[in-house]
Amino acid sequence: MVYYFSGSSGVLQSLAARLAAAGSTGVSQQEALVYAQKAVGFVTLGLIPALVSLFLPGGLGAAGLMLPAGPNVFWWSLLPVVFFALLVGVRPRRRVNTAFYPQVRQNRWDRRRVLRNSFFWCLYLAGYEFSFRGFLFFPLLQSMGLEAAIALNCALYALAHLYKGSGEAFGAFFLGIVLCVIAWATGSFVIPLIIHIILALSNDYAAVVAHPEMSFVS
Repeated sequence: MVYYFSGSSGVLQSLAARLAAAGSTGVSQQEALVYAQKAVGFVTLGLIPALVSLFLPGGLGAAGLMLPAGPNVFWWSLLPVVFFALLVGVRPRRRVNTAFYPQVRQNRWDRRRVLRNSFFWCLYLAGYEFSFRGFLFFPLLQSMGLEAAIALNCALYALAHLYKGSGEAFGAFFLGIVLCVIAWATGSFVIPLIIHIILALSNDYAAVVAHPEMSFVS
């Protein structure tokens, strides 16, 4: 809740305004606010649950914070990443939601803006995926079993996407099933994180290409 409502925080808005007023950063107030929200997301969804996991049985490893392992880990790691990379490569541009993506609403996308945007996406998604495919998933496997743990996890994951519309909410539910199965098979949230980063960055940069007023510049 702290993350989702942080955009209306006076503290973050004031910080974003100061960064934009500095001028030397080349970051607008809206852009700075997006990055600040993503930093808050990393702390609330990732760092705090990780600290809590230290005091739980099994520690961070029991919450999926470990490298992928287990039988056929190579194929469980390689094939899903390759599949989703190919999927975003052949997806029609008209299917990109340019009304929402990219979240940074700037027309000129130079190398520095691309790097900043990519960094904060990766930072935020590291916390986000650990929260869903780690902290909220692995502890439930022992008490609920695989099917129930996946169902509950995906229901929460879909609810977290409702503000983006019904299409994203339904898509998140079924994507969540795939990501949970991969996390279960590898004992780690790392591969779901890589897949999520591929999807998020491809959405943003495909939207830049598809948006009539946005473009990449050298």
